[in-house]
Amino acid sequence: MFLWAQRIGNVNEDTNPRLAADGNGVCLIGNFSGSLTAGAFTSPAALNNGTTKVFLGRYNTTGALQWMVTGGSTLNDEAHNVASDGGRILAGYISGHSTFTWYNPGGASLGSNSSGSHYDHRFALFNTTANLQWVTHIVEPGNSIVGYPNVTLGCDGAYISGAVSPGSVVAGGTAAIGSSGTNMLYVSRLALDTGLPFWTQWGSTTANGSSFNGRDIALGRNGTVHVTGTFEGSIGIGALAFNALDKEDIFVLTLRPNGLIGLMETIVMNDEQFAYGIAADGLGGVAIAGAYENSVAVPGFPVASSSDESAFVAHALVGARAPAIGNPSNFIPPAEVCSTNGSHGLADWMLPQTTGNAVDVPVPGGAANHTALIGQPDGAFASLPGGVQSVLVDLGAMVPLGEVVVMRWRLNSMSAVPAAVNMFASADQSGWTPAATAYSTFSSAFVYTAMTLPANARYLRISTTPGSGTCEIDAFMYQFGTLSGGTWSGPGVSGSTFNPAGLTGPISITYTYGTAPCQSITTKNVLVSEPPVPGTASVSPTGIRCPGSNNGTITLTGHSGSIIGWEKSSTGFASSFPILSTSSTISFLNLAQTTSYRAWIGNACDTLPSTVATVEVGDTVAPVASCPPPITILYVPDTGCFVPYTTPFILSTDNCLSLNGSGIVISGPGIIIDIDGVPVDQDANLGGGAALLLGIGTHSFTDTVFDGSGNFDVCSWSVEVRDTIAPVFAACPPTDTLYTSSASCLTQLIWPVLESSDNCDDDTESDYRTWLEDLRNG
Repeated sequence: MFLWAQRIGNVNEDTNPRLAADGNGVCLIGNFSGSLTAGAFTSPAALNNGTTKVFLGRYNTTGALQWMVTGGSTLNDEAHNVASDGGRILAGYISGHSTFTWYNPGGASLGSNSSGSHYDHRFALFNTTANLQWVTHIVEPGNSIVGYPNVTLGCDGAYISGAVSPGSVVAGGTAAIGSSGTNMLYVSRLALDTGLPFWTQWGSTTANGSSFNGRDIALGRNGTVHVTGTFEGSIGIGALAFNALDKEDIFVLTLRPNGLIGLMETIVMNDEQFAYGIAADGLGGVAIAGAYENSVAVPGFPVASSSDESAFVAHALVGARAPAIGNPSNFIPPAEVCSTNGSHGLADWMLPQTTGNAVDVPVPGGAANHTALIGQPDGAFASLPGGVQSVLVDLGAMVPLGEVVVMRWRLNSMSAVPAAVNMFASADQSGWTPAATAYSTFSSAFVYTAMTLPANARYLRISTTPGSGTCEIDAFMYQFGTLSGGTWSGPGVSGSTFNPAGLTGPISITYTYGTAPCQSITTKNVLVSEPPVPGTASVSPTGIRCPGSNNGTITLTGHSGSIIGWEKSSTGFASSFPILSTSSTISFLNLAQTTSYRAWIGNACDTLPSTVATVEVGDTVAPVASCPPPITILYVPDTGCFVPYTTPFILSTDNCLSLNGSGIVISGPGIIIDIDGVPVDQDANLGGGAALLLGIGTHSFTDTVFDGSGNFDVCSWSVEVRDTIAPVFAACPPTDTLYTSSASCLTQLIWPVLESSDNCDDDTESDYRTWLEDLRNG
């Protein structure tokens, strides 16, 4: 749908219009003769000399002409090309005479540019309010038109290309190299603020009749410069050399942003073929358009015609098809370096240029044919319906924050509403960061949508929004990495080397890629450390601890550097067990044996062990037993000769609360002891509470109490059993009187048999002491 249209010109010929559009308007350059009126602007009378002049105008998005400037010399001038980036407008034209003057919208002179020849290629830079910034030129020694100036704008320069006769010079720059043909190619990058060249590449012709003509220029991904045109005969640029097959053939030349030649490809055939235009995208794609007779041998895709002359368009790929790097100055320094370990090559900190596509779909979600998302764009697609359906893709690499992932997708042709999705980024599928905006398309043909990552991302989750149409996703593409050719700066930096000697703490290092005003600048901190101090490990509380019943802490003090971890050992670190802690204090609990601890302290300089802290575990204190009295006297009852005795329970205490009694041991004196009804007359082991029958006599008992470390206490005591019941005579003899005979004073006594008994045994003994006393008395 057209929104507006405007007439340009008066009654004279107004020709050769070329245009450029930006986000704020449309710029138009062309030729006029006589006088020119456009909108409220009219060319000045100084230009009305009957020759062809140049106009440059700017329209806003509603079609209103904001301003028009005009310019010319005393001869015919020719407008050829214009470029705009929304802030600057670059015009390419040919001046018929050596002096060319621009006039502002009010008719006043903006300034003149003079050279020593006619038909020079001239370039003028304006801002969007019609102010002339600068004018420069490339000399045309032949004083005739052999090629035309082509222009494009980048944020870091004005890029120009075309063809001039041998012997040309770039204003403020280099002269052309030797050439033998009729014309030769130039490609140059000019400073936006001065118009002076940063670099110029000259293409030469190496045989009479040869030509090397640049017809269009475009900027592609990461500032690559693409030029297309035609050549005839033998040509060369840099170290490259080519030969046309017959008449004019086509070339496509790619240069790096620093002017170095990247590659050049030719299309040659017997018939004539021409390239007139080139365009580049941010995915490495380059398209050319031109004309040919009969056929054009596009490599891999030859095109034929049934007529003498036809037009063609062809698409080529320069490098992997992926979006342009979002931050070409990004780099990843080590988190820490040592001040005493020498210099570091900063190139090692640069990210390798990485290009990729999705490699897996871990969670298909609501996506049908989800495996079609894997790999490069191929037209196969996964279908994701509207209504909050999602799919999760694995990019196969960690793409940095701020870089772009391009999604190739389209709206299902049967959907009546646009497809709209939200994007979420994650490094590990655990935390998800949403993109700042939703993305939508109403196109039923595949489009490329650049999604800026809100976080470092290995995984993307694409979710349709409520009310979205069904979207069909073909592929995901990304590219990131550090581009070389920039400059490093910061303390300790010299060229591309960083020497941390004499530095300490966080140091800011900056890498700058490109030139103002489109520089990419990244600054990151590097921690510079001195060699670590291992520190001292100590135990609290101090002293020997009971086995299996202990606790305390190990504390590290006086260290510098990071605590990498701890380890413990009961073998003097002949073997050890790691403790995964980076704290300066760790605890221990219920150690069974003496154990040593130490921490490992490290940084980029070294890793060292701390002193050793040893927790001594052991027990040298004997238990204390509560022993019974050393002797206990028991008396037999009237009804027997044994006394019941219950062995005591020996109570004891210990400093480590780990006791193990060995049992009570009795040592009988040969007197019968009845244990559980069984008579024994030898040593026996008993426990506390055993019931015994002890006979008359003294019985020895011992009990030994051990702790867990083998320390012991011994209790020894005796039990004496006594008999206090006297024996009993069965019958005492009566008193008897004896008489002597007359022959002797003695008489015979017959000792009576006395019988006696005892409560415990029959071993009684008579006592004759009374009788003996009687004999003594008698």
